[in-house]
Amino acid sequence: NMDGSKKEKGSDSSEKEKRIVELEGFVAILQSDVSRMQVQLIKSEDTIKKLQELASTSNQNRNNTSIAFSLPSDFKQLYEEMVNEAFLDAYCDYLDDYKKLSAIVNATFYVTSTVLQEKKEEIVIKVCNILSIPLVSKDKLFKGYLQPLFQEYCLDIFKFSDDIYEEIKKVIHQQHLKQEGVDAWIQSSELKKFVEKLFKLYLHMNLSDPPINLIMDNTKEIEYVEFCKTTHHCLDGFPKEGLPCAVIISSPIRQGHVY
Repeated sequence: NMDGSKKEKGSDSSEKEKRIVELEGFVAILQSDVSRMQVQLIKSEDTIKKLQELASTSNQNRNNTSIAFSLPSDFKQLYEEMVNEAFLDAYCDYLDDYKKLSAIVNATFYVTSTVLQEKKEEIVIKVCNILSIPLVSKDKLFKGYLQPLFQEYCLDIFKFSDDIYEEIKKVIHQQHLKQEGVDAWIQSSELKKFVEKLFKLYLHMNLSDPPINLIMDNTKEIEYVEFCKTTHHCLDGFPKEGLPCAVIISSPIRQGHVY
């Protein structure tokens, strides 16, 4: 009986030692995980601190005319260049048919705006993933930290490239494939110049605080109103006051007022 008791005690001791070793291994794993989390936390805090510093610098420099984000006067000049020059060059073949013109212009504006918005959303989500910030907080992250940074470095972050243009062009082509002359028009250098200006305009509108809206609705019937030289900008022809005109592009609106 004594031998059996010793064997049982030896067996219990062996099991305890084995259990202790397992627990020590588990504790070591936990300590390793905690260390990694602490390192990640320090990196995240450092990144957030840098973002805050850059945001602060950006806010201090907002009145500096050398920053990439265009001023209202720059926006107005770019808008006028787009309407007065680039628009006519890009859509000259459609000026005789206002319905086709309205449809294809609406598509160009809508697709360009959508592609830009998707690019911005993609970047914000990447930043959230890097910093382990829940995606539900991405709007707060953008408004609090990223928006001034995006404004400061907008032409670098959202650089208009051939890849972006091909993406825009592909969708427009798919939507208007059956229209006569689209194949030649979609390859024109004039269209690319117009879309590049439009992309920069939407960049300013999208990153502005509060944002600027340009409502384009391809589902609506074309709108005819009485021409007023103080309200409307004439794209083609020499209309007289009070004569009906087709509204192709609406005015940019900010907080309910024309920007």
